[in-house]
Amino acid sequence: MIKRIGRRDAPRQSGVALITALIVVFLATAAAVAMSERQLFDLRRAENLQRLDQGMLAIKGAEAWAQGALRADLLANAGTARAGRPWILPTTEIPGGTVSAEIRDAGGCFNVNNLVDGAEPSAADLERFRRLLLALSIDPKLANAVLDWIDADLNTTLPGGAEDDYYTRLDPPYRSANRPIASLGELLKVNGMDARTLERLRPYVCALPGRTTINVNAASTLVLMSLAEGISKSTAVSIIAMRNSRPFAQVEDFLKRLLTVQVEVSPDNLDVQSQYYEVLGRVKVGRVEVRAATLMARSDAGVQVVSRRLGDEDLTTVDANE
Repeated sequence: MIKRIGRRDAPRQSGVALITALIVVFLATAAAVAMSERQLFDLRRAENLQRLDQGMLAIKGAEAWAQGALRADLLANAGTARAGRPWILPTTEIPGGTVSAEIRDAGGCFNVNNLVDGAEPSAADLERFRRLLLALSIDPKLANAVLDWIDADLNTTLPGGAEDDYYTRLDPPYRSANRPIASLGELLKVNGMDARTLERLRPYVCALPGRTTINVNAASTLVLMSLAEGISKSTAVSIIAMRNSRPFAQVEDFLKRLLTVQVEVSPDNLDVQSQYYEVLGRVKVGRVEVRAATLMARSDAGVQVVSRRLGDEDLTTVDANE
């Protein structure tokens, strides 16, 4: 027997149909909103990628400015007149944003990769590093740990050194680099190093490719004091005051100045020019900000880009007058 739908069931059926229609409308609206949001997200992503490309082009433009400034200085002043003093590209308007840059002289810092000379430790550089650590009130045994991290052998330098037999027992375990480092951040894995100690060291040390010289026209007070026993703070300050008015034309002039206070310094690994410079560029285009630290090498053959790091600055050099 077929049951007929009476008038009493009609309102109920209408209510079900209305709810069904509302659900359909809600789902369609939600889908439309999701599609709209996804489309907006894709548009913003495309816009940000475009602005990132603009930012990188501006960074390369700042690098080109830096290369020109460094070449001009070398031709005009033999690379000594502006040693240790930064070049500044003030904030400049570009289409859709701004760009600024600064050239920092990397020749006045202590290069931790100098701790190794070929396959052997460099005794002279190790002593300089220890004196620098002492001046910063840092345990000088840390110098041995950094040496062991960089040198190629697995022999522990005592006291304070550490090799694989120490690092592989840590949790988690790892091995020593046994090679020159590319970034100061690598030193955070060295026995005895922590973030606070590294931040105290950053203004005075650097990680440059291979062995480099220290530019006595760019070195800060503490780096000058680390060159030899007997160089007091007052002597270093007077040297900086002297070179600000007239940079040393040759290393012999610097050594003669020290002889007046009865201090003898080996001329090894000293220079009056810098080979490496770091260009710190900052670009802002719309919501996108690009920061880059570019290491450049200068020689008679020209100025070449060695490496480029995006993001936070790594190599930090102190004011050469401090």
